[in-house]
Amino acid sequence: MDVPYPILPGVECSACAESFASAQKLAEHLRKKHELLDTAPQDSQNTTLCAHTKVLVRLLLLKSCLDDCVKYGDGDRLCTALKFMWPIFKLNNNYKYAMAVVQFLAQIQYCVSPLLAAQLKYDRFVNMKGKKDSNYPADLLVEHSNKEFKDNFSLFRGETTQERWIIYLKVKEKHKMF
Repeated sequence: MDVPYPILPGVECSACAESFASAQKLAEHLRKKHELLDTAPQDSQNTTLCAHTKVLVRLLLLKSCLDDCVKYGDGDRLCTALKFMWPIFKLNNNYKYAMAVVQFLAQIQYCVSPLLAAQLKYDRFVNMKGKKDSNYPADLLVEHSNKEFKDNFSLFRGETTQERWIIYLKVKEKHKMF
């Protein structure tokens, strides 16, 4: 017997004061006689919107946490945040990210010495300015350096002659970054 509502003795209809043995019978009565329970789809839409909003807020807070982990160079908090990110990667079919997270966490906890684990946690960040909250992901810095090298090397146009090196050095002098 499928009874989605609990059986309550003496449940009364608020519209006509009729008494019912269960909440299910009362719901049927309200639907048939008074047409009062037709607002269920609107309630389910509100419930769905509320659930979606909660998930969105949780994801935004997790993203903010990850940004702060990088900004402050906090490797321990990064490990905790990655544990929460792993199912998200898995559910969104980002298997390479999920596998990288599992591999990173397994290395830190089980495969390497405590000294090497601390290096793996905290050597992921580069502090370019020397301030407390100005860390930068090391892998992103390498990507930016590679892009700068490729942009500069495109000036050679496939020829590495002395004239091209002179042109490159003149351009480099005009656009000093550091």
